[in-house]
Amino acid sequence: MVGSVVGAQTANKCAAPSNDAELGSKETTLDGCLYGGPDEFELIDPDNVYSLRGQASILRKHVGEEVSVQGIQREERDHVYSLDVTSVKQVFKAPQPQLSESIANASNWHIQLDKKYGVKFALPRFPSSATTDGEGLLPNFVAKPGTVTIAGLGIPREIYPTSNFIGGAFLLSVNPQITNRESCEKFGTSDPRFLSYATIAGVRYAEMTEGDAAMGSSHELQYFHTFQHGLCFEAALSMGVYNPANQDFGCRVPMVSDTTRVVEEFTRRISYFRSTETISTSHPNQIPQVTLFTAPSKVADDARNNSSIVFSWATENADYVELSYDCSVVGLGVVILEGEAGSRNCQNDSKPIVADLREFTHSPNSSAEISFGNSHHDDPISIVVTITPFSHGVAYPTASRSLTISVNPYNPFPQGIPDSTANITLTYFADENSSYSHGSSLTIKWTDALSRDPCVNLYLVQDTTGGHHYLAQIVDECLRPAAAGFYTWKIPDKYSGTGFRIYAAAPGLSSSAFGPVFSIIPTSKRE
Repeated sequence: MVGSVVGAQTANKCAAPSNDAELGSKETTLDGCLYGGPDEFELIDPDNVYSLRGQASILRKHVGEEVSVQGIQREERDHVYSLDVTSVKQVFKAPQPQLSESIANASNWHIQLDKKYGVKFALPRFPSSATTDGEGLLPNFVAKPGTVTIAGLGIPREIYPTSNFIGGAFLLSVNPQITNRESCEKFGTSDPRFLSYATIAGVRYAEMTEGDAAMGSSHELQYFHTFQHGLCFEAALSMGVYNPANQDFGCRVPMVSDTTRVVEEFTRRISYFRSTETISTSHPNQIPQVTLFTAPSKVADDARNNSSIVFSWATENADYVELSYDCSVVGLGVVILEGEAGSRNCQNDSKPIVADLREFTHSPNSSAEISFGNSHHDDPISIVVTITPFSHGVAYPTASRSLTISVNPYNPFPQGIPDSTANITLTYFADENSSYSHGSSLTIKWTDALSRDPCVNLYLVQDTTGGHHYLAQIVDECLRPAAAGFYTWKIPDKYSGTGFRIYAAAPGLSSSAFGPVFSIIPTSKRE
């Protein structure tokens, strides 16, 4: 948008301190938990976080311990604190967590046999009093339908007593619908950076590691896929820890930094054999085809469908499918959220805002709700959604299908613009004219009587038989000050007709107002 904003503003300016004496420095001793390394360190106590300088070789030896650090404390700008270290003394070092007998003792494991699918495994016997806060696990096959759970077990926090371990889970599954090694070694959602291969107890696995963090805790998820005797198996484990930096500033709780031992104890006890039963499997090895790709609407709009559209598809001879997107506009303001898969990029964007290396696969016959966003653009954009089938890990683009979706601009009023107004006065006529030509300037003036309003947003609306129809936000920013100001807007060529208004509103609609009606006419028709 071409325009300018002017408002009466005042500000108190403070001269920045020019030396350490003004910033504040003093010799002091601090006790807290030491984090960081190899050359950058922080000391955390219940009140502050301090950046430590100097004595790096000594600090490296005490990372993760409660220490007493002596040095020159400095209070820097923006309430950032630092300490020039002169000495370091260990106060407390938490003991290394020890794995409990429920896992470490081999006699505590119970061997089980699943003859139908040909798998032998063992699970530990946990005390009935043991508890677990582990996250529930879901299979991570490329094709979800057909998945069978063979065994599942919660892993209690008691396996690492008095540590920051919060529990986990184990899940053993099989998917008879996946009939080849190439597709079996794929994952429903994955990041190629965290894909590896391992041989455990003589069995080759494709391994995918993922992580998740929330509310002061983190979970690591590990998935192991192997194709054995015509069947695709998955062993999955989640292991959770809480962050003592948020709950124990003295480093008094032992940290479980490596849960590899637990993962190994479960996976090395799994072996496979040929089942004597006949398992019904999926399609033969033929070229895949997309037989159906539909959507109930071809327009994503905030007011119409919350900018979300459910795509459905059906295929023949496909192991799984992937969705991709070509956008008429790329860059800031284009949003694509693919159901559980999360954020996606336009594949024709050479410089995406977020580098996304993840792979998202879907079952061969399924559906997905996809949400679209179009902000920073006044006009609809088009996005071509393409579905591509895969077989034996190979894409078949010649068998793909596409749908073109129109994504309307972001609408801040999906339920309609409210008629009630208060506090704001809005004008923009210096004379009696009520019509403007393309390219002419419209100066919008406002005053707001509500002192707590921080700023004012300006919108272009048009009166219709159904009320006030939102068209565009005139300027992306909320204009300050709310009390009084003006903005000069150059009228673009895209609008013409009658019934236009400017609508001004403070955040939260605490104050708002409609300006007078005006017309926009093409320059060639202006008399």
